[in-house]
Amino acid sequence: MNKILRYVLLSLLAIMTTATYATIKKVTIDFDSDYQTIFPTITGMSSSDSNAGDFTEATYSAEIEGITLLVTPQEGAKNPNRIWNTSPRLRLYAGYFAVMSTGGDVIKKIEFNAPSKFDLTEYSVTPTAIVDKVWKPEGAGSMGGIFAVNSNTQLKSIVVTLGAAEDVLEDEGGEGGEGGDTYTLVGDGTLEKPFTAKDAIYLANKGEHASDKVYITGKIFKVNTTDDNITKYGNIDYFISEDGQAADPSFEVFRGKYFNNEAFTVDNKVKVGDEVVVYGSLAMYNTQAETAQGAVLIKLNGNTTGINIAKMDKQNGAIYNVAGQKVTSSYKGLVIMNGKKFVNK
Repeated sequence: MNKILRYVLLSLLAIMTTATYATIKKVTIDFDSDYQTIFPTITGMSSSDSNAGDFTEATYSAEIEGITLLVTPQEGAKNPNRIWNTSPRLRLYAGYFAVMSTGGDVIKKIEFNAPSKFDLTEYSVTPTAIVDKVWKPEGAGSMGGIFAVNSNTQLKSIVVTLGAAEDVLEDEGGEGGEGGDTYTLVGDGTLEKPFTAKDAIYLANKGEHASDKVYITGKIFKVNTTDDNITKYGNIDYFISEDGQAADPSFEVFRGKYFNNEAFTVDNKVKVGDEVVVYGSLAMYNTQAETAQGAVLIKLNGNTTGINIAKMDKQNGAIYNVAGQKVTSSYKGLVIMNGKKFVNK
């Protein structure tokens, strides 16, 4: 056993003291937002031009609500473990990553928020598998977990569930409990049953649907693109929630496109209060859940073609093409005016 690993094991033994246990609680450790608080001895961030965020020796974190972390270096590794200058910030390539309870509670579960790269295994004679980026120790819980870093692992955050040895997690042992997650999806990502904004936030944080496309629905509560930029770029950034009220965390449609992947214009732009269904991949940018660039509008206020006849009937002669874009009388082709279609020659 190497010196660094012995150091980790001795640290775990040292903190196994008798204490008064608390009820079940979750501790979120956000490397993207709070790395300076978590690792106060790391003076900066690493980048292609700097190694300020490199872990050059075994480094303990500050104690965070009864949790202490340890990151070890690994001699001879091509890349050092480090805090990187873009999300996900905690980049691990070799060595060990330990999560220890220093407040007396036992660890019931650790959820790893790794949107893309993840390759950790528990270092143990009888290791517990990490399933869907969730580690749940056998039995009543554990005072700590040591994880071998097998290859590139990029962590945005971890969520540690703590409790007394006799405590049972809500998602264990109960009716319908499957373990691992307590959130229940409302949609299934199809056009008939699209994911809600909350569904999308949950799935984006788990790194799911990053390489395939799904349908997401919601009501717009914020539009983040000016008319000048709509005209210049043809896309719009907007935020959606289930009820159109501002939400935190929020879900963003990033540089979304109009129907049929066409460009937005000032005349057909979406607005606060619109109900939409969009089609795209899920992504995380720092701590923001969003669609990957270019998600396509599928429904707008229940309409699937971009043409709202009831609204156009009130326009007194305004002309629209079949994509719902306002056009002039010189436009050639199939158009709609006052709710009626005809071919303008």
